Amino acid sequence: MRALGVRFLDAGGEELNGRGEDLIRVSSIDTSGLDPRLNKVKLTVMCDVNNPLCGPDGAAYTFGKQKGGTPPVLDQLENGMINYRNIMIQKFGINPDEIPGSGAAGGLGAALCIFLGGTTKIRY
Repeated sequence: MRALGVRFLDAGGEELNGRGEDLIRVSSIDTSGLDPRLNKVKLTVMCDVNNPLCGPDGAAYTFGKQKGGTPPVLDQLENGMINYRNIMIQKFGINPDEIPGSGAAGGLGAALCIFLGGTTKIRY
């Protein structure tokens, strides 16, 4: 989303770097830099998983293990995802955990649906 103009800000209004460790520090999301032409795009997110963003079956615990994440790192990432999810709920009024496939690709499913108005299509 950063590449498309979204800014993730900490409590002091400083832009974060976009690493997993920054998720816990996200305090607000600025979408004013998104290209308005994206509003005219119909986006379908194809997923082969229906995992939510957070929770025991979410992005961190399911896919982080596959990437070699240790339990302490996965806990840290999950706490960051929970914070990120809560900020998205606050800004957009949408809970990504209610979108099937929102945890796909480390949360890319959630971002594409919430920031760009995409819909998921699950195919196994």
